[in-house]
Amino acid sequence: RLFYRYRAVLMRVFITGAGGQLGQALLALPARADIEWLPFTRAQLDITDRQAVQRLVAKYRPDVIINTAAYTAVDKAENDTEQAFAVNARGPEILAKVCAEHQIALVHISTDFVFAGNASQPYSEVDATDPQSVYGRSKLTGEQAILKSPGIQALVLRTSWLCSRYGHNFVKTLLAKMQQGQNLTVVNDQ
Repeated sequence: RLFYRYRAVLMRVFITGAGGQLGQALLALPARADIEWLPFTRAQLDITDRQAVQRLVAKYRPDVIINTAAYTAVDKAENDTEQAFAVNARGPEILAKVCAEHQIALVHISTDFVFAGNASQPYSEVDATDPQSVYGRSKLTGEQAILKSPGIQALVLRTSWLCSRYGHNFVKTLLAKMQQGQNLTVVNDQ
């Protein structure tokens, strides 16, 4: 008899924004022998610094980069346009170019704020975009930069309402207000 020995292929997954809500949730997933997580917080990697991105990619040689780094202060972005565009547009563009150069797949997390927000039914990926805020415009610019990068293998995921046990989010805010006995006023059309 012939015996075949199964050997799992190790996939190296580089995570930007690993200190944020989504990055932490990914890292909390059950360990798998075939995945090596390479997490980098904002303090460890500024995605707007092309040389830093290039240096870490060359050092760790990931198979995939999951970009969870983002400027997410939606209201604050209106007065902090430059920083919102740096992180949400220029950073993803840099990641896309480095990924294309090194033949690395890129998974980019975006937002439903790229839409106008006035549809009467759920949006689909082919619906026209029309962001109504600096935050939405910055995220759309980042998406477009990625998808237009020559040679890129990318997936853009648009989310809404991230909720986890990490960071600040809508569910944790509601729970805190309820524990304090505060009355809640919440939108009911989403």
